[in-house]
Amino acid sequence: MSKIVFASILKPVTDTRMYEKMAKTIVLHSSAVVHIIGHAIDLIPSKEEKINFHPIFQFKRISFARIFAWCTFIRMINVIKPQIIVVCTHELLLPAVIYKMFNNKVQLIYDVQENYYLNILYTNSFSSLLKYPLAVWVRAKEIVCASFISHFILAETCFEIECKQMLNHQKYTLLPNQYEGEICAKKPFVTSKGFNLVYSGTIGTSYGIWETIVLTSK
Repeated sequence: MSKIVFASILKPVTDTRMYEKMAKTIVLHSSAVVHIIGHAIDLIPSKEEKINFHPIFQFKRISFARIFAWCTFIRMINVIKPQIIVVCTHELLLPAVIYKMFNNKVQLIYDVQENYYLNILYTNSFSSLLKYPLAVWVRAKEIVCASFISHFILAETCFEIECKQMLNHQKYTLLPNQYEGEICAKKPFVTSKGFNLVYSGTIGTSYGIWETIVLTSK
């Protein structure tokens, strides 16, 4: 029975893409056992058949402990001993490649959920002095690790062009981030009686909170 690991540093173990879409689909259509490695959350589902949760990361987005997360990751996959590792963040690419170098039969898949290179350059998460060298380091790491990756999964169609250097003719599958429920037709939106706007997701300058306030005012 094969073991498949999905791993991310900041995404919770119940992340919609890793758990609800990928993991559940895999166990439904195969005999594989899935292990999800991710960030700890307060409410973790009880153990499901063929799906195991490993909430081994617990730190803030900007944290010194995050630098050493790869050590914890390697220890965990060394215990699980998977046949397939699906890396869902650039930070775990190098440790996954190192593990693969000592375990040749392991298949490494990179689920490209974001264009980290552009995200670092064009958001305010890092200072102006750090942005460019960090962005270049991340893209260089992705390009170097690409030769060890068996397959890429792209979360956005535009990544076919934006990440062309990294892909470099490697095999990839488009698996866009889309709403997983049934889409129902609705009547035209009427504003004559007023309405409420909800801003959801990560609240911060880099994620459009000020643009949302301006839009609301208009």
